Amino acid sequence: MRYTHRLSAVLFTVALLFVGCERGPATAEPKGNEALLDSSQELAARLTDSGGDEHVARGELRDVHLDTRTLVVSVDGVDRTFTYDDSTVVQGAAGQIQGLVGLDGPLVTVHYESEGDADRAERIELP
Repeated sequence: MRYTHRLSAVLFTVALLFVGCERGPATAEPKGNEALLDSSQELAARLTDSGGDEHVARGELRDVHLDTRTLVVSVDGVDRTFTYDDSTVVQGAAGQIQGLVGLDGPLVTVHYESEGDADRAERIELP
């Protein structure tokens, strides 16, 4: 009887080892998939829909046109034009659109609403 218990314990241990070896080592996803996942999450973070007509875009400020009341932001290599008005809030740059003029390349976050073909900036944030 004693021999049977030992044999059962040994066979059980060996069986567990085989099951563990079949599953392989616990590793993360391959780097290629991780990079793709990170890139898609980054894209989603840069251009997200926060519900309703309000959206958020993150990218590099390219230009500010005071005469046409527009600003151009490069989002993932694509230039996007946003209109602004007196109700647009600027966080950073002394709190004014004029503080953005001449800046080329800083990262900005634009909270905007789509109105037909135009995207109107409601809030512009500099880090």
